[in-house]
Amino acid sequence: MLTYTGHPLVDVGVATLTAYARRDQPHTLTGDDLNSAAAWLAKLYTEPGPMRGLGRGMVFLNAGYTSSANPDLQQAHVRRVLYGWQADAPHLEGETCVFCGRAAAYRATREEVPMLNGRAVSNFGPAGQAGQPICGWCSLALQMLPLGCVKSGGSLIAAHSSDPRLTLALARAALQRVRRALTLATDDKLPGVPFERTRLVEMLVDWLAASDRIQPAPDLTGYVFTNNGPDPSIKLYRMESSVVSFLEVVMHHADGSLTAAWNRMVERGWKQREAADRREQANRLYEALLKLPDNAADVLRQHVLPAHHWGLAAEYLRRIMNMEPEKIALLKQLGERFAAYAVQKRAFFFGFSRTDDYSPWRRLVLRAADDSMRLYDQPLITFDEFVAAFTAPPGEINDWRLARDLITLLMIEKRVLVGEQLFDDSDTQTDLLSDSE
Repeated sequence: MLTYTGHPLVDVGVATLTAYARRDQPHTLTGDDLNSAAAWLAKLYTEPGPMRGLGRGMVFLNAGYTSSANPDLQQAHVRRVLYGWQADAPHLEGETCVFCGRAAAYRATREEVPMLNGRAVSNFGPAGQAGQPICGWCSLALQMLPLGCVKSGGSLIAAHSSDPRLTLALARAALQRVRRALTLATDDKLPGVPFERTRLVEMLVDWLAASDRIQPAPDLTGYVFTNNGPDPSIKLYRMESSVVSFLEVVMHHADGSLTAAWNRMVERGWKQREAADRREQANRLYEALLKLPDNAADVLRQHVLPAHHWGLAAEYLRRIMNMEPEKIALLKQLGERFAAYAVQKRAFFFGFSRTDDYSPWRRLVLRAADDSMRLYDQPLITFDEFVAAFTAPPGEINDWRLARDLITLLMIEKRVLVGEQLFDDSDTQTDLLSDSE
């Protein structure tokens, strides 16, 4: 029975086998399903074509698939790595698969499993033996792995999630892409796409846009790897579940204006906005998402605030920056209050939003509070509100500019009051809330 193992590369291969059989769970695959997949892989890897070259140079270094000068060796390799799951296939006495614990069919090296040592290298091997024991099921899954990946430059992107449904969905999309490319291929090279980080997030975003929401939101890790002979490498890009949750909310929100603001963020992230085909481009927003939550404040200022939507910013604050709902509500109240004051005191907005030195900025807010009490007999901001919004507990960094920028966003959203604009043009608004361009 085919099952997920917890190992990302094996599981992407398992998901691809499941997608190839047009099923939703790996344990439902039959022997006929596995035989069909094995026969297809044997054809792809032994006959001249894009997958044979990719497999030999990028995934299965000098594997026996390419021993066409000796058909017996070639077929022996095919039987060992593609059909070792069958009941009558030979097994290693007393050895179990390192991935799933089932009886091992053979000891694998980098010819069968990417990133392992070579055939005769025993360094760092258990008991000083070369290779790792692997069962026939995991071997077949790993041979299927490249069909569930996206080629980017000289590497493959394998997308894996703690939620098997997401792993399966992305493997299915990648398999469809590869099969389409194989159908249209006119040479022996499988086409790839640049900017691996953008492509990984693009895969997730496309899936989120076309699917129902999954709760709880899954995480996602991209394994960008090559088993190239002199230069094997692997890079990991991880997207936390909190980021996926944020993306789910903004892309399926009941407020259409919030989703439109997200689309503006995406559009603004493309380096060449006028280009029709963006498969060759990087998206700065997508690549920044893979660095969250470490650079959450930078992403807020460079991408979220320039979208000019408080609801979008509030979702980001809650889901990515873990800001308490009470503080978010307080900032919203202050923004609305300050905007109403700025209608009568236009210079207050520019001083409030552009002063970067804390001492003069604080005095400006205090003078405005005093002025509001004298003129309108209403406090612009109370002592408790100032402490809650613009100070930090002992031992924490006081990022008062973050609260200032969020309140500035509310003031911009409320710019049309009593028929008069608070600002001159949209360029001024963008400049105030972004330093990314």
